[in-house]
Amino acid sequence: MAGHLTEHGLRAGALNLYGHHDAATPLPNGQPGVAVFPPSAVSVFLTEAHGSPRNSFAVTITDLEPHGDGIRVRAGEGGQLSADITPVASLDLGLVPGMEVYFVIKAGAVAIYPG
Repeated sequence: MAGHLTEHGLRAGALNLYGHHDAATPLPNGQPGVAVFPPSAVSVFLTEAHGSPRNSFAVTITDLEPHGDGIRVRAGEGGQLSADITPVASLDLGLVPGMEVYFVIKAGAVAIYPG
């Protein structure tokens, strides 16, 4: 996900992502950057999650597709965000395209890079 660097991660539109970066120097605030995370690190909730994960944001499901032995949930503009979940979780949550859900990602799973 592309955006602009902040003290704690990345701002992409109205979304603030918390993450980590490997450099010994602080992130240059306001400069272009990217946040990356594996779809397997994303949890899907029907309501906003409260707890230790720093990143929780509403998305609209654009597609559900088979992915290995799981389901890849695509969301956001053009399906640019993805979450990998089990088929049982997809059924339990009643997921369908067009539905609003929350993607939740722990900050430790989000890598921030200057771009």
